[in-house]
Amino acid sequence: MDLCNDLTVGSGNKTLPRRRFVSPFAGLFTAFLMIAGCASDPAPSSVTQAVADSAIAQTCVVESAWTSPVTGKSLSRRELLTQVASKSVVLLGEFHDNVMHHAWQVDMLSALAAQRDRIMIGMEMLPRSSQPALDAWVKGTIDEAEFLIQSRWQEYWKFDPALYWPILRFARLNKIPVVALNVDRALLELVKKQGWENIPVDQRSGVTDPAQPPQDYLLMLAQSFSLHGSHPNGQESASAADSERILQDPNFKRFVQSQQLWDRGMAQAMAAALQAHPSTLMVGVMGSGHLMDRHGVPLQLADLGVKDVAVLLPWDESFDCDMLTPQFADAVFGIKTLAETEAVAANQHPRLGIQIAGNEQGVLIMDVGAASVAAAAGLKKDDVIVLLAGKSVRQPDEVVALVQKALPGSWLPVVVRRGSEEHELIAKLPP
Repeated sequence: MDLCNDLTVGSGNKTLPRRRFVSPFAGLFTAFLMIAGCASDPAPSSVTQAVADSAIAQTCVVESAWTSPVTGKSLSRRELLTQVASKSVVLLGEFHDNVMHHAWQVDMLSALAAQRDRIMIGMEMLPRSSQPALDAWVKGTIDEAEFLIQSRWQEYWKFDPALYWPILRFARLNKIPVVALNVDRALLELVKKQGWENIPVDQRSGVTDPAQPPQDYLLMLAQSFSLHGSHPNGQESASAADSERILQDPNFKRFVQSQQLWDRGMAQAMAAALQAHPSTLMVGVMGSGHLMDRHGVPLQLADLGVKDVAVLLPWDESFDCDMLTPQFADAVFGIKTLAETEAVAANQHPRLGIQIAGNEQGVLIMDVGAASVAAAAGLKKDDVIVLLAGKSVRQPDEVVALVQKALPGSWLPVVVRRGSEEHELIAKLPP
């Protein structure tokens, strides 16, 4: 969930090329809520783009087309839908920061809704405690700003909600139930610190013991773990000897348990929804790392008795064709990353450029970005925001919602407490 990061993730002997891939495990390391969001990669040069175009032309997955990893052959859209529409669960992967992946997900949701009388959408992005906000959103009783506050979006999911509005609006437009799949972050952090075996059963939020992961999944997690400061030589990927060392590390064991809690919790939420609505298709939306090679959520679903599951993944242009094994997914769809489109999505909402946290007196400013709107307005580190746009604020989500609701080019009055004094400032949003 989470940190914008470059990661190398291996699967058995295979290693994904480094890219701006957001690991499904990165959320375990999130420290601050950033209104500024994650910075987008710079647009590629013409030479880089030419190389990328050449790679696409030679790839095993054709852009804008379906490919079966089992046969290595292309699939028509009709063939694909015929194969998956009768399943109990269809899982759609994503790289969280890729707007094209989310556009593909909405397209698939629309196609599946046309095939089945009833569907529901499961989302990794929010924990079960946010379910009332999702219900209210689908019913149409709250607006976007209020949804962000009630769901506590920024607390649980660092990515810009603009990336997910197309999915949420599709659900609201068609009155499709949306199920919050995740567990609360407090339980994840507790497992990371103490270990799953040391958490009393009555404090596990109803999550049962996960199915044991296969060895190649552990090796993939070891690669990710090594990039979070555990690799002794600071290399981008771990050697066989390093991987073995990591596998024996108690910290890595708790890291795996946290990841499995994530997978198991989502699988159980989907299984429970299916039990309550047995004739409904569950479409799960989550990070591709939870789905690749059917190790994460699919493994946990199978352990829970839900085996009628299809895994569909967007095929990223940086992937190596060696990854396309029969186990990788039921089908993949070739998508070319549009850096300029991602940049638009990442910047379409106004931003102050501050890091914030809750405070008894208001909302504490932890840091102010250089050359940001906040810096130009005179906001400083350790200021406490008490009023924004004339409204009292006490939670970071309230600040985020008010800023994102503001029109480009507008002026936002801000009242901050600095020491024993209050100062009224003006944040001038760019056009």
